[in-house]
Amino acid sequence: MKLSKYAFIMRDPSYDEPKSAQVDSPAFAMTVYAVGTVEQACDVAKSLVEDGIQVIELCGAFKGSMIDDVIKAIDGKVPVGHMENYKPFLLSNS
Repeated sequence: MKLSKYAFIMRDPSYDEPKSAQVDSPAFAMTVYAVGTVEQACDVAKSLVEDGIQVIELCGAFKGSMIDDVIKAIDGKVPVGHMENYKPFLLSNS
């Protein structure tokens, strides 16, 4: 199956409720969500999977058990990737 439906979920505690944006092209559809909590991320991920999303990427603000929680919420039905922040870059720009 060709991958054509992607999602990116970012986490920032300043979001009281999930916000979303859609980016489409002839080749793919990408949904971007901003959430404030891991619980919101789990709910969003479940909804995305129900809507046919094929891959979910989590931002670097998700760590350890948070990532596991999202994977468990969707029963591992689609691959979940995770971005890491490159620490030397972050430290040099603080």
